[in-house]
Amino acid sequence: MPVPPVLPVPPAPAAGRPAWVALVNDGDAGPLTDAARRPFTLDDLLGEARARLGLPDRGPSDIGGDETLEPLDVLLPALEREAHLTLLGRWLTRRFLLRLLTVRMHLERYAREDPAVRDEPVAAPVVVTGPPRSGTTLLHGLLAQDPALRAPLGWELLWPVPPPAPAAPANGTDDTADEMADDPRIALAEEELRAFAAVRQNLDAIHEYGARNPKECLSAMSFAFRSEEFTARYRVPSYATWLRACDMKPAYAMHRLVLAVLQRRGPRRRWVLKSPVHLHSLERCARDLPGRARRGHPPGAAAGARVRDEPGDRAAARPQRRRRPG
Repeated sequence: MPVPPVLPVPPAPAAGRPAWVALVNDGDAGPLTDAARRPFTLDDLLGEARARLGLPDRGPSDIGGDETLEPLDVLLPALEREAHLTLLGRWLTRRFLLRLLTVRMHLERYAREDPAVRDEPVAAPVVVTGPPRSGTTLLHGLLAQDPALRAPLGWELLWPVPPPAPAAPANGTDDTADEMADDPRIALAEEELRAFAAVRQNLDAIHEYGARNPKECLSAMSFAFRSEEFTARYRVPSYATWLRACDMKPAYAMHRLVLAVLQRRGPRRRWVLKSPVHLHSLERCARDLPGRARRGHPPGAAAGARVRDEPGDRAAARPQRRRRPG
């Protein structure tokens, strides 16, 4: 009896990663491979972003001028030389950078056409902060259930322009609920945010990403390219060193502009925001997102989480002392 040929056994996928990831990283991905191998240069990325939007070259003002060029001059070489990205990682990173540049151009154009948006009043928000893995996401989601508060959702922070439709009233008679459900940006954001879980299968056990989930402030600050979102995703030590020493004012100004755009169509509700990164810039956060710190933990808060709020809210939340009988 002839001996059957021995078939090659494909290598086992890396822990927590599906087999298709290895195929892509080996270059078996057609056009995706060509896109992934393009260099992370500012001229190339800006050229593609402008082409997608059909915009002429306005120079650095397209993306906010020198205060945006400075971090990009550090970040892009770090991604190319230090991050040691796989082919799939390069493709995902290119898509990420193109979205950030495209939306930054959208924001700059929106502010030129509606300059009053920069003076849009943004009421002092509730800001949740604390060390990573200390329960800030859980507390943020809990506070977002308050109908008087509004948490920015994943799709809103990834694609804030144009401002989303107002939320429908409770009686459901308004048709803006359907407009919101049909917004094509929701599907775009869902595809990008769920890509993490598709590549890393156990990610949802750590943190569940989704277009309709409350999203933290990093996503808005990343449009200024001064954000720990980059150091969380990539090994970029030169950028991390630069970020620790840089002025975070442009990042918080961008954060405020995104909130102003999102609420531009009203009605305005007080924002509830969240990010551990505010611990590194508490003075700047308090200056640009004014409020007052509440000491201790609000009821049900996880250890380490903190909430900033207004003095009136703090007084209202203070437990009343019981009077002694007699």
